[in-house]
Amino acid sequence: MKRYKGVKRITLAGIFLGGIGFITYLLGFTVILGSILMAFDDTDTMISSTLVTEISESNYNNMKSHIIHINEQERIAKEKKAAEDKHITEKKNAEKRAKEKAAKEKELAEKKKNEKAEEEKRLAEAKKKEEEAAKKEAEKISKETEKNASKYISPVGLEQVTVARFVDGDTTRFYYNGEDVSFRYLLIDTPETKHPRVGKQPFGQEASDRTRELLSNAQIIEVEYDIGEKTDKYNRHLAYIYADGVMVNEVLVREGLAQVNYVYPPNTRHLERLKEAERLAKNEGIGIWSLDSPFDDPSFQEPASSSSSNNNNSSNNSNYNTNTPPASSNTTEFFQNCTELTAVYPNGVPSDHPAYQAKMDRDKDNWACER
Repeated sequence: MKRYKGVKRITLAGIFLGGIGFITYLLGFTVILGSILMAFDDTDTMISSTLVTEISESNYNNMKSHIIHINEQERIAKEKKAAEDKHITEKKNAEKRAKEKAAKEKELAEKKKNEKAEEEKRLAEAKKKEEEAAKKEAEKISKETEKNASKYISPVGLEQVTVARFVDGDTTRFYYNGEDVSFRYLLIDTPETKHPRVGKQPFGQEASDRTRELLSNAQIIEVEYDIGEKTDKYNRHLAYIYADGVMVNEVLVREGLAQVNYVYPPNTRHLERLKEAERLAKNEGIGIWSLDSPFDDPSFQEPASSSSSNNNNSSNNSNYNTNTPPASSNTTEFFQNCTELTAVYPNGVPSDHPAYQAKMDRDKDNWACER
């Protein structure tokens, strides 16, 4: 029993010591585990702190970039809006300027239109007054001419004709006895309209227009031959022309559109009558008599001829068609016949012209293919 009690005591002591050792082991393990856990906790804290720091920096950078981006977008939007506003303003200003310009142009155009209308009205009124004055003057002269006609010799052997073609102030083509004949007005000379040498002379067109007017408005046109030769060497008939009983020769002289010229007796039946008309026109200073020297200058004067065969004609180029150019010894023109020649020179050509051929001068008057 005593042995058994001793063993029992030893066993209890061992168990006790073992328990103490196990507890010590547990305490050591606990301490070690706590240290390990504390170490892990510190590391985790450090890692967490690092992660928080990195995350904060990243968020800051992201936020900064976002803010910068937003600011940039706002800046761009503002610039775009400013540009749009500027464009809209410029467009409005341009439209305003365009409207103002259009309004000014319209106003200017309207002003010019009104001014033009006023000017045209003024000119029309002035022209009307001039025409009325001219008409009154013409009527006065016509009545005066008719009144004075009773003082002079009455027309003799009047023959009725009709106009074939107007040539100029003192030459007209009439249908006479069924033929187209050229008539040269006796005892007068009007300024030229298209002379090959002197060209257009003062009051030439007016004279031509007046002759056309008198004859165009006449119901009856008559011609009167004098007692001398009835034609000149160019086969033009020499006569006094009457429009409804009014002598056209006299009207042209009285209105200052012709002068008395080419007086070759015995064709002088109405010479005194025409000289009186010329005297009145000179005294009034009208037409050609308003010029310094309408026909006194040699360049305007047609040389006279002592031969009665040249009655009322001049020897210068005005006697043949004004389409006929001056003769030249350095050129030559050839035509097969008068048909070809008159197609170019309607009234024929004189002997000194390069197109002249003796065979075409059938009447041997030194003028080929005259009508």
